[in-house]
Amino acid sequence: MAKVKLTEHYIKALPLPAAHHTLHHDSDTRGLAVRITRTGARSFLFCYHFDGKERRLSLGPWVPPVSNKLGSPATRKPGGSLDWARQEVARLRLLVQSGVDPMEQKQAARSEREAARQQAAKEISVEVLASRYLLEWAKPRKRSWKEDERRLNAYVVPEWGRRKVKDITRADVDALVAPV
Repeated sequence: MAKVKLTEHYIKALPLPAAHHTLHHDSDTRGLAVRITRTGARSFLFCYHFDGKERRLSLGPWVPPVSNKLGSPATRKPGGSLDWARQEVARLRLLVQSGVDPMEQKQAARSEREAARQQAAKEISVEVLASRYLLEWAKPRKRSWKEDERRLNAYVVPEWGRRKVKDITRADVDALVAPV
């Protein structure tokens, strides 16, 4: 598609595509594009070349500008606006020029967050896991959550409360369940 001058009004007025999605590249900011899907979702992309390959990095969704009841523009979060996307593309273009692939950087950060989350999950105690189970799963989804709470507090938490979940073995479970 040809390059066009992207404005908030232009992005808002984009027609829905017949195909899966269409890209509209900005004529002012090299590398900035807006993707619109068949469902009407609009998001910003950073299009660039790295090591001879064309890459497209999603920057996030476009958030339409809001206005208050008096008609003047109200405040919105910095992410999601066209100005924010232009600043982000300028920052990412500098990374590419210095030899850093922003997509690899984003994936590495995601991997680090996931590894930290998994490590934290390994270090959780049985008592904390039981309380999280009750609050986040049992109470919202089960009518019998009180019975779960009673059983956990009567059998599991007194026996294993301070132990780490990762230290519980099959033999421990067999020993706990055998008297019941």
